[in-house]
Amino acid sequence: SVQNAVDQAKVAAKAICKKETGYDAVPWFWSDQYYVKLQMVGLSSGYTEAVVRTELSEDYSFSIWYFKDDELLAVDAANSPKAYVLGSKFIKARKRINKSILIDAGIPLKPANLILKETEIVKDDFTS
Repeated sequence: SVQNAVDQAKVAAKAICKKETGYDAVPWFWSDQYYVKLQMVGLSSGYTEAVVRTELSEDYSFSIWYFKDDELLAVDAANSPKAYVLGSKFIKARKRINKSILIDAGIPLKPANLILKETEIVKDDFTS
């Protein structure tokens, strides 16, 4: 993709200038296929659980969230740009997500609703 080419050029330029190098971008892809906008972020290989969220207010709008245990690995979104954007942010920030809230399409797809609070994480770790 164009973004990857630009990113790799920056990494190469830093290496040539003997500056700190590294590439930690999260892979992403998008494509418009007739009436469907497909957006994907992250890599789903090695996932242990896939959570499907179907949006009630939009036709043909859903997302699949891939987890390895509690770590969000990837999001595939069809006509759900909000899921793609939030998934990108959550993956980069390594946020833990409340899967039971995520699956409930009656609850708005917002960070405040989805991100587990530290107290919830600790409680979950002790109860499992």
